[in-house]
Amino acid sequence: MACMRRPHADARRGGGAIGPPCVRLGRAAMRLRNGDEVPNIQVVDGAQNCTYEVFEVDEVDFREIFPADGQDIEFVEDFEARVGQDRAALLLSRVWDRRIDKKLVMGIHGTLFYELSRLLRSLIASKFV
Repeated sequence: MACMRRPHADARRGGGAIGPPCVRLGRAAMRLRNGDEVPNIQVVDGAQNCTYEVFEVDEVDFREIFPADGQDIEFVEDFEARVGQDRAALLLSRVWDRRIDKKLVMGIHGTLFYELSRLLRSLIASKFV
């Protein structure tokens, strides 16, 4: 299976492409848009110059990325395997268009990891030993 590649920051600003995993901290911290709660996800990748950008996403897309109750972490490889490469690319292209200024963020509700699955899985596993 081909790994979905996260576009370079400049390319994302132009639109279209795939995005990373998220961590849920709770509905009370969600930013409001037009009176509706909007979950935020942070994308973490393996690049040395990564800025860990934050994106707002609607609840339906959030649930597709993080399907389990209380799930707040996802690896892009797992997401792609679950929904298929085409669906993942479509959904994440919407995410890339909704980058928000970190100073405006009122909580991170999910974390999507790119190119870090081997390292992070071992860190997460060691947390429960």
